[in-house]
Amino acid sequence: MAKSVEIGSRSFRTQKSALDHYKAVLHRYQDGHRVSDQGDHADLVALIERYDPVLDAVGEPTKGDGQIAHFERRLNTGTGWSSSGFWVVRQDGTDTDFSYIDAVKGQPKGRSQDFYGACRQAVALDLIQAKKQAFAQYGTTRGGSRAN
Repeated sequence: MAKSVEIGSRSFRTQKSALDHYKAVLHRYQDGHRVSDQGDHADLVALIERYDPVLDAVGEPTKGDGQIAHFERRLNTGTGWSSSGFWVVRQDGTDTDFSYIDAVKGQPKGRSQDFYGACRQAVALDLIQAKKQAFAQYGTTRGGSRAN
């Protein structure tokens, strides 16, 4: 049975339809641009207002903290990866990113996921260098491997 989702005044028949809606909002903007449509802004405020109590309940920092000024789409980057995402900018000028996927699902990443991310980040450069070395040593220009 499909799980319906209520976010603000919107009712989504399924969690997937809610995820699709927020993905479409994200894709309406370019990296570095402010969310300018009032409907999109209202939908994101409703999402944060739904998500913040979930974060607070597990001891995680809230995103909007009741002080949302506006939202932006920004490029998040790390060693060997990048992805576009939403950022909330608060009235005091502080900002933070958030996952619309986690917010719709109402599931914060938690400390174990944060630890996993930190560990992965710690070895990311070593992994990239090892891959480059393996491709240089064993790869061919046609994508196959060299026979030894």
